[in-house]
Amino acid sequence: MLPDREFSYELSSVPFRKDYTPEIHFRDLRKRAQIDDNICELCGILDPITHRKWVKVANRMETRVKGNRLDMGDAWLSIIEECFPRLEKMLREFPHIKAEFATDFSQLEKRHKDLFEGIKTEIQEDKTFFRFPRRNFDRLIEYQTRVMKGGV
Repeated sequence: MLPDREFSYELSSVPFRKDYTPEIHFRDLRKRAQIDDNICELCGILDPITHRKWVKVANRMETRVKGNRLDMGDAWLSIIEECFPRLEKMLREFPHIKAEFATDFSQLEKRHKDLFEGIKTEIQEDKTFFRFPRRNFDRLIEYQTRVMKGGV
């Protein structure tokens, strides 16, 4: 007879796919806010993460819904905070930086060089959810520049 224990199984990591991920992982979020193509594209640039992590990302986004709208900056910051826990912890120590971080990361290096080096270190070393965290972070920054700020 097996001991009376609970077993927990983690489903394998999956990429965000516009055709099914919003229906599965973002179901509750979709009840409160419109999930547009830009948010799907933003999630799609990440390496695969676990099912549980997708649900946590969606839950964090849901806390930032205003009315029936989820702002792109809030969606972006939700991904950063949920997928890079060491960086999220660091940002709690510098709340004045968080808004700037979510809207214009490129200016952060110019205005706060000392913090910028710490941010790069935290990202590089945080392999909690990604094998290559820097690659995923760089994609998020590129997306912020290209889409959210209307860059080239």
